[in-house]
Amino acid sequence: MNIPNSPRPATSSPPFITESAVNGSTPKKRGLPAYEPFLIALVLGASLVLSFFADAYFLQLIGKVLIFWSIGLGLQTLTSHAGVISLGHAAFLALGAYIAGAMTLFWHSNVVFILAAVIIATGAAGLLMGALVLRTQGLYQLMATLAIAQMMYYGFQSLRSLGGDDGFAIPARPPIIEGLLSLDSDFALSLFIVFITALVVWLMGHLNRSELGALMRATRDDEQRVASLGESPYRVKLVAFFISAVLAGIGGALIAYLTEFASPKLGDWMVSGELVILVLLGGASTRIGIFAAALAVVLIQEQVAQYTDHWPIALGLVVLLRVLMPGKQGGINR
Repeated sequence: MNIPNSPRPATSSPPFITESAVNGSTPKKRGLPAYEPFLIALVLGASLVLSFFADAYFLQLIGKVLIFWSIGLGLQTLTSHAGVISLGHAAFLALGAYIAGAMTLFWHSNVVFILAAVIIATGAAGLLMGALVLRTQGLYQLMATLAIAQMMYYGFQSLRSLGGDDGFAIPARPPIIEGLLSLDSDFALSLFIVFITALVVWLMGHLNRSELGALMRATRDDEQRVASLGESPYRVKLVAFFISAVLAGIGGALIAYLTEFASPKLGDWMVSGELVILVLLGGASTRIGIFAAALAVVLIQEQVAQYTDHWPIALGLVVLLRVLMPGKQGGINR
């Protein structure tokens, strides 16, 4: 960077703001253990192979775990990296499901066009919610995300043309490309979910290693220092909010196709709580940790629920053990 001859100090921001620039110390070695790429490849490869042999129930189980893995990675970016906790991301899940279901039901669109619409709609909704809630802090910020999400939840319930409280069924899945690739079978949908998950996992890994990822973590650690270096903490958090909203929306669309149903219950605050639990259990920095958390949450929901309606107690015990684990911090903290 050229230094101007003017005696006035330069006001442009440095080309790369790192955590060490904010903290004034040698950065800790963060991020990925050496074995994580191998574990990620193993998980995705196993999911791909199992898709060829599993029955319909197991395919749904695999699909749900992978979808929640993708959603959890987006929320990890917002919560653990940018330092923003949200109790409202289930709203984006429901929004993605409703857009995907309605476009399939009324317009018979293909998946590429539908996912593009989901990305645009949930991205815009994420920017709007983020622009509002990021002007608050602490408990007020948390309650603002919850309040906006609950308004959207009741909005979905009021859509009588789409089933109201009961939601609506999606009678047929749309093709990926008209006349070429179809998602009619559970096998084809499972392969598509594996592909989308692999893409999301790769993108989130790239984001974590990028300048933007470092800037998010620096903003989480010291907003005032980042601002003094010429960057806007507000804009950095807003970008993280946008990314997490889009991934939640895509996850909602995939869940709608997986279950062939769209329900306002996807936008309930309890679902937002489960998404926060994913980050808490999965940890702050590893992608494979979010997969393990998604697997644990889905197995508790599906397996424990077969024996008792009080499965949230089992989930609560797992969360409590994670928080009280000696020498470890919860996923929300760094």
